[in-house]
Amino acid sequence: LSVLTDSTYFGGTLADLQHAARQAKIPVIRKEFIIDEYQILQARLSGASAILLIAAALSIEETHRFIRLSKQLGLEVLLELHDEKEIEYTSPETTIIGINNRNLGTFVTDLKKSYRMVELLPRDAVWVSESGISNPETVKELRKAGYRGFLIGENFMRSANPGASLEEFIKGVLQ
Repeated sequence: LSVLTDSTYFGGTLADLQHAARQAKIPVIRKEFIIDEYQILQARLSGASAILLIAAALSIEETHRFIRLSKQLGLEVLLELHDEKEIEYTSPETTIIGINNRNLGTFVTDLKKSYRMVELLPRDAVWVSESGISNPETVKELRKAGYRGFLIGENFMRSANPGASLEEFIKGVLQ
């Protein structure tokens, strides 16, 4: 379960994370522009199971340091990459890698990005395709390519009934 905690851009709060962590019976990830160790400590103390690190917002050294700290605190890390150049942000401690199909400059999504990155991704990591996924068939195709996780938010948030839309989506994936 991904919980936005950035108030400036997304209107989320740490209270949202705390509430979700108390209620959810599944792992909860803090989705935030993490640029400081303090935010990682906040995530842990707020009940998160994992954090999102965005390679484009950090240096390679910061990324590796934040991954080590997170692991020491018992947090998993979803390392988000946007292109082939960012593959160097991964380290042996990187166990979950997300490929964001959205161009952060234009906000246009391109699912081909997930497919282009397949050959570069470490085989022992869990791969997550992020953004631009709007139907169960896309999930099935990405699974064939090796992806095991999918970040799908906008598709459900645009729905009048997100819960029902999610249920229908899951049924479609399982068919």
